[in-house]
Amino acid sequence: EVILDGKEIRKTDNKGRFSFKFLEKGKHRVEIRYGALPSELGSATSEIFEFETNIIGRKMIIIPITEYAEIKGFVFFDENKNGIKDEKEKGIENCIVSLNGFSTITDKNGMFYFNAIKPGTYSLKLIDAPYEYVFTPQEIKISITPGTKIENINIPLTKFEKKIKYYKF
Repeated sequence: EVILDGKEIRKTDNKGRFSFKFLEKGKHRVEIRYGALPSELGSATSEIFEFETNIIGRKMIIIPITEYAEIKGFVFFDENKNGIKDEKEKGIENCIVSLNGFSTITDKNGMFYFNAIKPGTYSLKLIDAPYEYVFTPQEIKISITPGTKIENINIPLTKFEKKIKYYKF
């Protein structure tokens, strides 16, 4: 569905076309109704398109639609410190992972998930973890193309090792 000037609503036909008849001369605004597209699709540029008509007549607007992408991964305790998620290594919950400033918190299995991502280049990084874990903030650069499903980003953490010194008196 598309909305003209916040008032008139039209559904697209099976080829994605729509029309508003008898537009007055001047500036107009067309927007895609949020949730009207399937969840895996969205506007490639913006949800709102502005245009101007100089005469009463036709105006063609092309609204590029793209298939969104998703990113899944794990933050885990790297027990053997090899940087690879081995089968027995458990995920760490309540870690904050950021994708270009949008953050999510890992679940009880250490999994994080970002969806409805438009094509482009993104920076993924671990922002925070429970106090007993050590991590080095690092950015992972990810290039997203339409429909990409990345499911294997693993972020290893180690435990903070306290060295207790004691003195004999």
